[in-house]
Amino acid sequence: MSRALEAAKIADRLRNELAAIRHHFQTTSEFKKLPNFQSDHAKKVHWPLIEQHLLVSLSVTLFKVIEFYEKYQSYLPNTAKETLKEMYIELLQRGVRDFRHQFCGHIQNQKTKSIITDAQLTEHFRKFSNGQNFEEIGQWLWNMHDNNPKTAGCLSSKLEIISIEIYSMAELA
Repeated sequence: MSRALEAAKIADRLRNELAAIRHHFQTTSEFKKLPNFQSDHAKKVHWPLIEQHLLVSLSVTLFKVIEFYEKYQSYLPNTAKETLKEMYIELLQRGVRDFRHQFCGHIQNQKTKSIITDAQLTEHFRKFSNGQNFEEIGQWLWNMHDNNPKTAGCLSSKLEIISIEIYSMAELA
């Protein structure tokens, strides 16, 4: 299999991972509205931890997008490469790499070897969310109101465009 076709398959897989995470975001938002899940304890303890867990999962998948760019950019058509580069820059600015290396799956900060504090996690998620609330992050992943990959502007649509361009290039070769 050519490296370009590998890249297309990776783009498809990442898009599907984002779809699964988006589904979890949507389900969580709907569950939060149910009367049985409205207690003060749930609002103060459970929902923040569930949202944090989803953001950790999302960070892992988004780190794969960073890795995808770094390892496959030279095999992509120019437009796909530019789209992926834009995603790459945005994810770096949101601190995805730092979080993945320093905090994700660890009990200690990997740089300082001190325990990871709630304040450190809060700061990461503040930077990562870029001022968006939980539902807006879900839309950033997969726009539920616009399925057209050329207009939606969400991450999943960008990955779909990249995949389509690579497959088209492979067919022409």
